[in-house]
Amino acid sequence: MKITDVTVTRYSESRQAQAGVEIQIVDVHTDDSVTGRGFMSTSTAVGGVMAMLLRRNLKNVLVGENPLLTNDLWRRTYEQALPGRGGQGLVLTCIAAIDFALWDIKGNLLNAPVSALFGGQRERIATYAKCAHHLPPDKLAERAAAYVQQGHTALKIRGSATFVSPREATERVK
Repeated sequence: MKITDVTVTRYSESRQAQAGVEIQIVDVHTDDSVTGRGFMSTSTAVGGVMAMLLRRNLKNVLVGENPLLTNDLWRRTYEQALPGRGGQGLVLTCIAAIDFALWDIKGNLLNAPVSALFGGQRERIATYAKCAHHLPPDKLAERAAAYVQQGHTALKIRGSATFVSPREATERVK
């Protein structure tokens, strides 16, 4: 089995927003009709750069290779994408999306969840809910209570000085 293509599909609320969030779905295709899917989250300001890095640079390393050699492909994509130093953050995020897709191929071939390939799985996984950061403290409390009612055992509430004042952040957390 050989990798034949790497495709990227970009999703964002607005392509114009420089500070927006973008999700990129990375599909690794094989000549055996097995496709693996990975993903990454990035800023819309650098989404185009990351998509191009995946579609051109990293794809060129992968096409023609055996997708089951995940460790070797991770090392080779890292070494060939970063022959010098610098830019590791963007590149590592792209490599991680590819790595997800390669493990997904293994799981698809074995008809098993990727967690089983790593040696096991849990009955339950603890989750947290990201509370609505735009709400005032009283509405935020209502939303947080609803998340706890749904079974979440932790909450993420933005309280950084870049988003709200330290005083307001304290009130939001209370």
